[in-house]
Amino acid sequence: MSELIGITNLDTLDEMPLVVSRRDTEMMSVDITLGTPVVYPLRGALLGKASGDGKYYDYKSGASDGTQVLAGILAENCPSLGEDVKTNMIVSGDINRAACFSVSTIPTGLSLYNNLNFVDEV
Repeated sequence: MSELIGITNLDTLDEMPLVVSRRDTEMMSVDITLGTPVVYPLRGALLGKASGDGKYYDYKSGASDGTQVLAGILAENCPSLGEDVKTNMIVSGDINRAACFSVSTIPTGLSLYNNLNFVDEV
């Protein structure tokens, strides 16, 4: 299992840091359904929470169902598709934009989005 805070991903030996600093970094435990609704079950995926059913889906900036509000970032890889999985989501902290991915555009520049601060790590 990869390190929960996302500093490195031991599953794939990916050394790109997800969290730039541990200052003000907070996580919460969530249940997600993989495949549908979450297409990207990998560390660094951006998630939004649907207002209708309260489930976490892929963040979609143009949506109107609640998923247009960034709720957090998947902190670890999830092992399989098609089932409910308990996992961790980063809800605040300094995040390396290059280590994240989404079906929508990730905020650019030094951008404080809710409690997530996306930075371009150098």
